Amino acid sequence: MKYIYLLLLLIGITPIYAQIGVNTETPTGVFHIDGKGNTQLSPTAINFIDDVIIASNGDVGMGTLTPTAKIDIVTGGVAGNPVLGFKLRDGSQNQGWMLTSDGNGYATWANPSPSGAINGVLPAGAGVNINLAAVTNVYVYTGAYINIPPGRWLVSSIFLLPQTSGGSVPLTYRLRISFADAATLPSLTISPDVQSYTPIMGVGWYEVFATVEGSSIIYNKTAATRRYYVIAGNTQQSIPFTIGNFAGWGEDAVVAFQLQD
Repeated sequence: MKYIYLLLLLIGITPIYAQIGVNTETPTGVFHIDGKGNTQLSPTAINFIDDVIIASNGDVGMGTLTPTAKIDIVTGGVAGNPVLGFKLRDGSQNQGWMLTSDGNGYATWANPSPSGAINGVLPAGAGVNINLAAVTNVYVYTGAYINIPPGRWLVSSIFLLPQTSGGSVPLTYRLRISFADAATLPSLTISPDVQSYTPIMGVGWYEVFATVEGSSIIYNKTAATRRYYVIAGNTQQSIPFTIGNFAGWGEDAVVAFQLQD
């Protein structure tokens, strides 16, 4: 009698390998659901468009008996008459948005189109006076700033370098501009969000108008809009005169354009 019990026990613990079919007696995968029960031994696309199957390699097919990816969906739609096969409602969905992912592969809906241009804010009234001798290798806040939403942005800047006179000065002088995270930092270091870390440089001429202009790439990796302060200086030349009304001219502008990641 004990041998019978042993035999039954061995049968009970022995794995049983089989294909499981739901609404079909002829499953073609490890797990096969035939919604309408109309899949035959020689099925056609019309028969298995309602089927769901898990293949032996773990691929999941919907509307196909031979999935070629981890999830393979066939709806039966054709060009000009598509049939929707995927829907995700996680709260981020919006008209015209696309499915994107983060660095870990988690998917969500996001706006695929860059936003419109964003204008920076210039000082109200007169600009600031920059003593070139005081900004050798350091920066000062100009009073101008721009608010950048999350994402990567191309920020174009142009500032007038007015004519100067008086004193003994070299023929030309250099002035650099960039963006800082605050208006009161010592020496106002360039923000690490400025990916094109090299500052924008302009060259001015004694008693001649000139400009400092160029573009920077700013990548705001946070989930909120951040303010970036326009800084100027780093002349690397001790020049004994002052640039007046910097960032206070009608020609001055700071404009940001969103880039497609």
